[in-house]
Amino acid sequence: MNILIALLPAIGWGVMPLITGKVGGSPVNQIFGIGAGTSIIGLTAFLITRPSVNLTAFCFALLCGALWTIGQIGQFISFKRIGVSNTFPLSTVFQLVGNSIIGVLIFGDWPGAKAKIIGVIALIIVIVGALCTSVSDQKGGKVSMKDALFLLCTTVGFW
Repeated sequence: MNILIALLPAIGWGVMPLITGKVGGSPVNQIFGIGAGTSIIGLTAFLITRPSVNLTAFCFALLCGALWTIGQIGQFISFKRIGVSNTFPLSTVFQLVGNSIIGVLIFGDWPGAKAKIIGVIALIIVIVGALCTSVSDQKGGKVSMKDALFLLCTTVGFW
């Protein structure tokens, strides 16, 4: 049961772009819907568990939420511009590379030269794989550099 509960967020994040694409609306409407839904869930969990929250934790959570919103709006705009199937691999690789770099620089992940070499090789493989999955045989299915840079800049909010 615990594994199923642990998988729920991954399933939700995987299905969310498909649902928002079908429902439609502007990126602002989509982010409002997700924000309203998560606020309801968050307030319900808060009322049930009654955690103690200090001002520092609240401000940090507010900052993280604002940055997450930038990343999510960037994804919604990219879904419209380049499609879900092109946005997902690029966004995923940007998140993996960014979080890995932060982990190495700030948290000391990959200690030692061997770990860093293996980590960089793994990231290069992931980047190549994402680039291969974002290539389309159809005319007009190509991802422009402008769209990729936009997605990269907004994905920084997820880091």
